[in-house]
Amino acid sequence: MNTPTNNEPIETRPINISVLCIPRVDPTIHKNRIRKILDDLNMGEIERIDIVSKTSKKGDKNNRAFIHIRKWNESENSIIARERLLSGNEIKVICEPGFWKISAYREPDRNNIQKKNE
Repeated sequence: MNTPTNNEPIETRPINISVLCIPRVDPTIHKNRIRKILDDLNMGEIERIDIVSKTSKKGDKNNRAFIHIRKWNESENSIIARERLLSGNEIKVICEPGFWKISAYREPDRNNIQKKNE
């Protein structure tokens, strides 16, 4: 996979951000609310949303959401979001009572995982 450069126009970059990650989602927020918020932003067609329950080292419970994008729209919001994500940045999405920091999913380094398990 080619890594885009910051000075490469978004129109010429491959649309390779197919999975987004919201690392902290309140457990009371369900998939249909996440979908509604993102659909209202007109960013793209969502294939599915996966929710993974997490417990922090302090014992706080929250969820992590993975949003699988089937197709990105060509709306202004979509283009701005893709530009930020392709540059390695997060996007912030307002969701009452706060906001989510959304990033492109980065596959974990399998070598580090294997070393931790040894």
